[in-house]
Amino acid sequence: MNNSNTKLIFFDIDGTLSGFDGKIPESTKKAINMARKEGHKLFVCTGRSRAQIDKKITDIGFDGFVCAAGAYVEYQGKEIYHSTFGEERMKFLMNFIKENNISFVIQSRDGCVISTESAKTFRKVFAERLDKLPTEDETDLTDIEEVVGNMSIDDLIEEDKEAFALKYKDSESLIYHTSPFTVEQMRQKVSKVGFKVTPSSFKEPDDYSGEITLESENKALGIQKVMEYFGLPKENTIAFGDGPNDLEMLAFVELGIAMGNGVKEAKECASYITDNIDKDGIYNAMIKFNLI
Repeated sequence: MNNSNTKLIFFDIDGTLSGFDGKIPESTKKAINMARKEGHKLFVCTGRSRAQIDKKITDIGFDGFVCAAGAYVEYQGKEIYHSTFGEERMKFLMNFIKENNISFVIQSRDGCVISTESAKTFRKVFAERLDKLPTEDETDLTDIEEVVGNMSIDDLIEEDKEAFALKYKDSESLIYHTSPFTVEQMRQKVSKVGFKVTPSSFKEPDDYSGEITLESENKALGIQKVMEYFGLPKENTIAFGDGPNDLEMLAFVELGIAMGNGVKEAKECASYITDNIDKDGIYNAMIKFNLI
């Protein structure tokens, strides 16, 4: 494909496609369907793994997905790029996590894994995010799954960290909470083996939670893989985002559009700031730039 009129348009999920309450504006769904009918190629571009993207997002209708902050790229069901932690990095990370008693969820293309101990913390965290009390059943992962998608429990890490690292060497990212270190301190501790740390994409992130991904991977790289696949230049790229893990994406594309509800840093990286998500931000920007 080398149609100069075809735009490659990328959308973050939390705070961009959907509110932090999980609701997707009807105007957003309308704009996406109209843009596809105009011949543009639309992609979800998220820190979530492919398995974490729930049905209400996929049902909108997208051509493809850039997942795990650029580590996995798919077009029309076909994998076109995939990068994972590998065994040695996972060994380092699991040792570090356990030594410092940090609650975590690992994410991969096939799903998310959490330990029973970590689930206790994350159940509270995500129940608060959903403005409700956690259930009394400590094995109930409903609140976590409502935010991050399907989840399985594996306590192998409590028995054998190396075996756990080998089993999950194809992990793409790790989200953590209750770290004794700030985000900047976490960066210093894990960067030596090729990891980077991004603040959490919560509506009100704190400095002791975040996401660990490969230094070599980011949403901008995932977008480059899509550009190469289609043979289209950067001039044909547009992205919508709002959070800390959208900065590279917004700065990289030809037209980076920050949501009005986005963080200050996202707005500084963007070429244009649209309205808030609940004020038809995506639809209004699509109209302004003649995409629909």
